[in-house]
Amino acid sequence: MKGRKKFLIGILCVILSGLLVAPALAQKKEGSWERFKEGKAKVIKGLNLAPEKQKELTAVEEKFGKERKEIFESLKKDYDQLEKEVAAAKPEEMKVKEQVAVITATQDKLFATFKSQRSGELALMTPVQQGRYLLGLRKLYHESMGLHFKPGEGKAAPKTPEKK
Repeated sequence: MKGRKKFLIGILCVILSGLLVAPALAQKKEGSWERFKEGKAKVIKGLNLAPEKQKELTAVEEKFGKERKEIFESLKKDYDQLEKEVAAAKPEEMKVKEQVAVITATQDKLFATFKSQRSGELALMTPVQQGRYLLGLRKLYHESMGLHFKPGEGKAAPKTPEKK
């Protein structure tokens, strides 16, 4: 039981990392966030969910996507303020400390949206669908990060060019 729990926590960390990194990738590579969303949609389609479950899943995604958009806007303002505070000739430590606290609290809210979304999504699936979904997201994350993953290896390695 403990081994399974650790495995699930590990999978959760990989997925959350992927979801947190994906927006950053979208800023670097135009359209990569859209490609990630398309890949996720393919993973979901492969689960053969009932139409009503599919609608509920879409509602969960939209709800948390909207929340995250607001959080990202807030974070941008918070980081801009932090830059101003730190760039001052003599930065006031209390103001910087307060701004750091604001940013970390907002990041915690952001992380909570990913966890809540995952819980909401998994609640709509059977255990087998849950497993396929998590494995599909893991593969998608590795692909989006330029890593290749061979099932059963338990680790990812940098992608090497294929020989033709």
